[in-house]
Amino acid sequence: MKKAIAFIALMIISGIVAGLVLVSAISQIATPQYTNLLLTVKEKADFGLMIKDPLLNGKSLGLLSTIFAIVGIATLVLLLLNVNPNIGKAFKEKKSRLKAAVAALSCIPCLLLFAVIFNKFLDTSTPSADLLSFLFFIVSGGLLWLAAGETGWAGDFSSWKMGSGAQPFKSFVLGAVVGGAAYGLLYMCGWTLQKYFILVSEVLGRSGEPSYLGWKLLAKGIIYTFSLSSGILGGLMLAFAPMRMNSKQRLSRLVLPGVLSLVLLATVFGVYKDAVAKYDMGRETLAAVTGVPEKATESRTVVLFKPDNVTTLDWKMQAEGFGLMLPNNTIQLTYENLQKVEHYLDGHKDASIFTTTAMNTLSDGYFRLWDMTKGIDREFKNSERLLIERLKLLNQIKYLPITPENLSYLKAFTDENKWYVGGKSALNMAKAFMHFGMIEEAQAWVKKSKERGGDVSDITFLHNEILRDGKVYGKLSVNGKAPLNTRVALLHYEKPKDGKYTFNYRNLVDAREIDSTGKFVFENLGRGEYVLALMTGKETIPYNIPSEKLKVKNAPGVVRLTVDAPTRKLEEIAIVTQ
Repeated sequence: MKKAIAFIALMIISGIVAGLVLVSAISQIATPQYTNLLLTVKEKADFGLMIKDPLLNGKSLGLLSTIFAIVGIATLVLLLLNVNPNIGKAFKEKKSRLKAAVAALSCIPCLLLFAVIFNKFLDTSTPSADLLSFLFFIVSGGLLWLAAGETGWAGDFSSWKMGSGAQPFKSFVLGAVVGGAAYGLLYMCGWTLQKYFILVSEVLGRSGEPSYLGWKLLAKGIIYTFSLSSGILGGLMLAFAPMRMNSKQRLSRLVLPGVLSLVLLATVFGVYKDAVAKYDMGRETLAAVTGVPEKATESRTVVLFKPDNVTTLDWKMQAEGFGLMLPNNTIQLTYENLQKVEHYLDGHKDASIFTTTAMNTLSDGYFRLWDMTKGIDREFKNSERLLIERLKLLNQIKYLPITPENLSYLKAFTDENKWYVGGKSALNMAKAFMHFGMIEEAQAWVKKSKERGGDVSDITFLHNEILRDGKVYGKLSVNGKAPLNTRVALLHYEKPKDGKYTFNYRNLVDAREIDSTGKFVFENLGRGEYVLALMTGKETIPYNIPSEKLKVKNAPGVVRLTVDAPTRKLEEIAIVTQ
């Protein structure tokens, strides 16, 4: 009885240590160094705690792995003692020692099971791989029980033959049951932790990034699930051990794993049910929860005036978003559908598993519609929760029109009661203030960047001449007429290193609907280089039009604005598709 209690206790301890190892290993992948970026004050403190925590910074991973190996070996030794009480005595007797050693080596499949378990959590398996894993567990369990069990080949180790009273078939079946149960527990753990990862990362962690609270919740959830699952498996191993036991004895050994199973299932499905009711857990997509179509039903045409040629693009009316642990979601892109996503966020103030996805989708959608006002405003609203959104905005501000509205977004990030600006982001802040002609502020942020570890060794932009009232204007026609429902956009241009310029709608500086005569104008621009693009209906310009049929007169190429040449009047851009 003492050996049975010790074995179950060690199984539970091994589950705890395995959970700690898994958390520490995953944290090395999921928690990069953020402290040189633009963070909220709370995020800065949060990341500081993560960096100091030995479980999350990797300093304890080696020790935990060693402890796990030691506990694992001790657990396997106790497993052998519990499936064959003769093994301890066999090692003391010279004539049976070799057979006992061979039987002990049959525990190798158990070690392989542990490898499969960790591979299962760190990799995505295909259905065929799941079936093979299930068969591997069953066969490994059956062979282990057949080889090492008291009613199997090992017997009492008195000879190399099957011992008297051996029950090889029954031993294999009992082992197969245990192997199948192990796989079932593994599958249940995988499902549980997958759902719990999503719940914590998207809702309970209270951040769009890995948070200290989130990691603590994940660690508790993984340890709880692993320890109970290991205790259940240990109890099942004892109940179905290949030993001479009657049915009453086996049933009595099923009490503990039965109780632990009820506790685990009640906890898992209680949390899941609550998450379904409160946070839309179990719903598949953002489109499903907002009641909008998932895929685009139409496309528009984008014409990009590259430095060296003109190309057309199939611009699908589809917005995309993603969460920390969720795959990419899409919705059909219309203002009406974006408004439904806005209403969804308003109705889930306490967050849902689709909150981050919905935020991404809104900013992506407005930018894909070339609605700069709503796109920038939504990006700013998202910034308080989403690191990637605020970094995108800070990078874009350096090129946006120099208006009070755009300056207000920049100034909002200077509130050091709310924001911590790391060295790299402080340098971007300095560049943005120079763009707005605020030299003293730019110099101050360069100084802060240096103090916070930023690389300021090659700073030249503080000496740049400043332009705040640049202007680009012109006229556009398609087949001799001003096209209807057409927008013209100005994009920030940087010469690509490989010489191949590709369209990136996140480089939009401004976009305007052309008037009834085809005219457009961009004002309040800073110095720099720009390229133009237009978005129109595929009836006006087919996106798949052959290049030889698309003729463009006065394609603008790269538009350069300087202090000496602050205004650029473009000759009429005449597009012919007939």
